[in-house]
Amino acid sequence: ALGLPCGEYPRPCLTATFLGNITIAGYAMLSISVAMYNAWWSGYSYRTIFTFGHLMSFLWNFTDLIWLKRWNIMIGVSDKLFILTEEVLAPILDKFLSMPMFIIVAALAPEGVEVTMFALNMAISNFGGLVSGYFGVALLYALGGVEAPEFIGVEAMTIIRGFTRLFPILLIPFL
Repeated sequence: ALGLPCGEYPRPCLTATFLGNITIAGYAMLSISVAMYNAWWSGYSYRTIFTFGHLMSFLWNFTDLIWLKRWNIMIGVSDKLFILTEEVLAPILDKFLSMPMFIIVAALAPEGVEVTMFALNMAISNFGGLVSGYFGVALLYALGGVEAPEFIGVEAMTIIRGFTRLFPILLIPFL
């Protein structure tokens, strides 16, 4: 909470109930996205899935910029609808990028160690998320920090984050 009333600064006013409901919607979409992967995407090559997924991740990142600039309000989309849509669609992209990795690990794991390989894959993924969070904080600090109500470094951070999502595409030829 910024300590500012909702109308005093152009920011969304979201209730705890709404935030809880979008979390539920996001988890529901995680389950649905596994079925979607199996039905529509499992026939594509891993290189195609990873390339398309990272390009979509790059583009999807800029929805944050739309929200930060408040362009969603300018075109008549409420914050609640915008955030709900993001929380429903983001898990699809997440599963689109993570499912092939789980399948590759399961296929390459020696018999009897599949669970260990899955745990190792999850540990590496979680470690990567943790390290990226620390790098993100360091980058925000380098950009001058993010202080309410100006939030000076947020837009630059969003743009930089978007372009870093293209880096994994350089590694795809090595698959």
